Parts: sequence; C-alpha cells; structure tokens
Amino acid sequence: MESNLKNIIQVLQEIKSIKNIFGTTLISNNGILIASTLPENVDHRHFAAMAATMVGAIQTAAQTIGSNVVEGVNVLLDHNNLYCKRCNPDSILVVVYDKDSSLDDNLLQEPVKKIELYLK
Repeated sequence: MESNLKNIIQVLQEIKSIKNIFGTTLISNNGILIASTLPENVDHRHFAAMAATMVGAIQTAAQTIGSNVVEGVNVLLDHNNLYCKRCNPDSILVVVYDKDSSLDDNLLQEPVKKIELYLK
C-alpha cells in the first residue's frame, strides 16, 4: 500500500504541474484524506471532509431529479475554482485551479485511470 500511496502522490503532482492548477487532493467519499498536494497553509483534513460533504450533497440533490451518478462537480469561487471528479465509487479527486481559467476534463482522464489502478 505504501508504494501505491507514493504512486498516487506522484500522479497528483503530475496533475498539479498542469498550467493553472494550484493543488490536488484525493479523498474518500466519507471525507478521509488519502493524499494531497495542496499548499501547507491549507487544513488538508478539514478540506477533505468539506469537499466530500459537498459532493455528497450534490449526489443527494441529483438523485431527487432522477440522476444516480455524479461524475464531477465544478465549484466557482472568488479566488480559485474546485473541480471534484469521481475516481471510483469510493474516492474523489479534487483539483484547485485558477478562477480565470477553465479545466478540461480530458486532461484528467489518464491520471484518474492511474489513480483507479493504484487504489485497487
């Protein structure tokens, strides 16, 4: 598992190296922090818990309109944006990116496949 965690962190760092991305984190559905490249001044555990809560609330809202699966959630904030993407049924990738840019979901497809592989 330790080597898988190192591999996951490496993938998160690869994502972070994409232009306009400030940090990434991988969390479980229940808000447990798995790995993170967010800046040190961020409370990583609190961030993980709140991001999972947000995605869970969106999932609940989606179910009320007949959708059972939330593939991703984009949150527009005043300084940065968040993009939360499901990696597998149990984990969520959260990407923090520049508010004045857009994030192409296609850029995350390969990294997400790698993460899925390492989580098995």
